[in-house]
Amino acid sequence: MGSADQLLALDVGTQSVRALLFDPRGALVASGRVPIEPYVSPRPGWAEQDPEVWWAALGEACRRLWAEPAARPDAVAGVALTTQRVTDDLKANARKEAEIIVAEAELRGEKI
Repeated sequence: MGSADQLLALDVGTQSVRALLFDPRGALVASGRVPIEPYVSPRPGWAEQDPEVWWAALGEACRRLWAEPAARPDAVAGVALTTQRVTDDLKANARKEAEIIVAEAELRGEKI
């Protein structure tokens, strides 16, 4: 086993969630990707997402990454999280867990 010198990047994108493992030179070592539905529109102009969709997809992307033969958890020296989304949690329950996430395509505050 080598030293911990790789970077784990977790990317919550607009159409998928990815777990990517890079070596010190920036070369991709292994990856896992899970497609997601960008958001749901319960009404015209609304754009929401259940945060559990992202959480479940992130877990599955990591499982797919670690299933790759070249991926070794003991090689990870750091973790980065990236996202394309600008979101707000509008309905938090008593345990402070998000019930919905308002996505970047939201037009609720604008005249439609």
